[in-house]
Amino acid sequence: MAEPRPRTRTAAVVVLLLAPLLALVTPASPASAAAVCAKPKFVTTEPHGMASSGVYTVDNDMWNASGYHMTQRLRVCSRSRWTVDVKVRNPTDKAVKSYPNAHRDYHNWSTGHEPRLSSFTKLRTSWAARTPGKGIYDAAYDLWLNGVADADSNEVMIWTDNRHQVPFGHRAGHLWFNGIKWQVWTGAGHQYIAFTPPRRLTHGTLGLLRPLHWLVRKGWLRKKTTVGQVGFGFEVVRTAGQRVRFATSRFSVSSARK
Repeated sequence: MAEPRPRTRTAAVVVLLLAPLLALVTPASPASAAAVCAKPKFVTTEPHGMASSGVYTVDNDMWNASGYHMTQRLRVCSRSRWTVDVKVRNPTDKAVKSYPNAHRDYHNWSTGHEPRLSSFTKLRTSWAARTPGKGIYDAAYDLWLNGVADADSNEVMIWTDNRHQVPFGHRAGHLWFNGIKWQVWTGAGHQYIAFTPPRRLTHGTLGLLRPLHWLVRKGWLRKKTTVGQVGFGFEVVRTAGQRVRFATSRFSVSSARK
């Protein structure tokens, strides 16, 4: 079972503005990991090295790697096309060490303002990813609500791929959305919620409003919930002492508001 994963936002060590780069359009189907980002425009091994432009950021996000023997190299061609090579010497615990990801911010980092969930008429996202089939990890969306990774935030994850992982908390029901019956997990007084699919998903498009409004109706999210961030990436636990590669070849978030 995954151990509790409280996260706090850490200031970036490396930031590179990539306005033209992050606007690139990517193909709809998954590409081979080697071909995803053959000529990166940004490379980092810094724990919080990131490439940012406008509302999108790609982040190495080694948020819990301190104290572990771990290396992680992020190569970015665009917000959609990036790879990360990870090696973790075999620890005995089951804690998530890092979450390399791409995300779109709705949180205004200057003012702290976030739009209300009730103001959205559309919130959709597409992804395509490859995982190594070695070690312990999951591929997942990470949705931050009511702030981003602070004490009062809610974290809602939508897992798309899983190798030997179980979400934090306990099973609490199921929900059909996007044609899939998802198992629902919750923990820490509903501050952490995860949806897991019945099978591995490598690419697709998800509408996010149905599951989020369902959580509000259940009382697990407050009625005046705000949307802070929508991200997709890989939660890394172990790599069996080997270097493994994760890759994405598509990521986008589209939205409309009243």
